[in-house]
Amino acid sequence: MPWWTKRKTKAAPMDTGPAPITSEVRDGVGIVTINRPERLNAWAPGMGRIYFDILDEMTKSPRVRVILLRGAGRAFCAGADMSGLSNLAGGEDSAAYRDPRPYWLPLSIGKPVVGVIQGPCIGFGVVLMLCCDIRFVAEDLKLAIVYAKRGLVAELGLTWLLPRLIGAGAAMDLLMSARNIDAREALAIGLANRIVDTEALFDTAFAYCKEIAATCAPSSLSIMKRQIYTDLMSNLSAAYDRSEGLLCDALVSADFAEGIQSFKEKRPPQFPPLDPKLAYYDPNKAN
Repeated sequence: MPWWTKRKTKAAPMDTGPAPITSEVRDGVGIVTINRPERLNAWAPGMGRIYFDILDEMTKSPRVRVILLRGAGRAFCAGADMSGLSNLAGGEDSAAYRDPRPYWLPLSIGKPVVGVIQGPCIGFGVVLMLCCDIRFVAEDLKLAIVYAKRGLVAELGLTWLLPRLIGAGAAMDLLMSARNIDAREALAIGLANRIVDTEALFDTAFAYCKEIAATCAPSSLSIMKRQIYTDLMSNLSAAYDRSEGLLCDALVSADFAEGIQSFKEKRPPQFPPLDPKLAYYDPNKAN
């Protein structure tokens, strides 16, 4: 049973036409695509439920070892759909439509989540980006956290995520100024892992994900991801002690044996799918 608290919600009104979020699996990589290119992939009410359901399927699927998140067309996500914000400003209550699962859910998934970020990445789009473990950005990136210009505050755990990635000073700068930054600055301050030519962005990121899926033990990926996010909220001594215990477990595992044997035999390792018991973890608990 996942650790989040479930509550009843009703279906939110959605645009007619193509699915706003699509998914596919290729070579061990689960590809999730925000699919509203005509709206620069702006996030509309009801998309959260679709997004989380897709992530849940991929988390539990033995076919998926890495998850890749991207936007269709020339944008990653231009923030919340402005028509939805207008309704809220007019007094509409969106609580009944909101999925109870938190938007930082990808951080608790025991598989790597790689973001492929191009063009506009604004407001809520930045939250989605920060909840990826690794971020490939295009040369045409235009990123801004615009809440201060909308009379809003940092939402959805942004003030936990952002300072841990780029430091308090840089986080304050982006939040308080609401200014635009480009790919080079995103890389320099730690928001991006790599800048890629816009035309080659998806192929480069997919090749990276495919390599991880083919050569890395799912159990190792899950446990190391848990270590990183748990250790962000603890001290060095506790992190060291925890890593020592996990290392002792890893040293007697079948995956470690296969990793060593495949190295000796100069062949790709054949790791089993992720154990369903490792599909989710609660990052608030130092397991």
